[in-house]
Amino acid sequence: MKLLGRKLLEPLRGLDAETDRWLDSWASELTRATWKALPDVRQQFPKAFIDKEGIYRFRVAARQEQIEVGFSFPLGIAIINGLRND
Repeated sequence: MKLLGRKLLEPLRGLDAETDRWLDSWASELTRATWKALPDVRQQFPKAFIDKEGIYRFRVAARQEQIEVGFSFPLGIAIINGLRND
């Protein structure tokens, strides 16, 4: 999938080495994914959860922050919508 909105992850960069490694690994997995539907996301990331219709939240490493991501499966696009801290 094409991953859009990576600039929104910048506040997390440089906080610590574990977070940086997690972000790099997570982004790499998303860009290599060939998901066709929401259950495909859940299969690869069982700890992720749906916040709203089609919006997944991914907890960042052992941190409180979560990344909100929307998907357009027909277009093969994942869009980072923002960060949450709750």
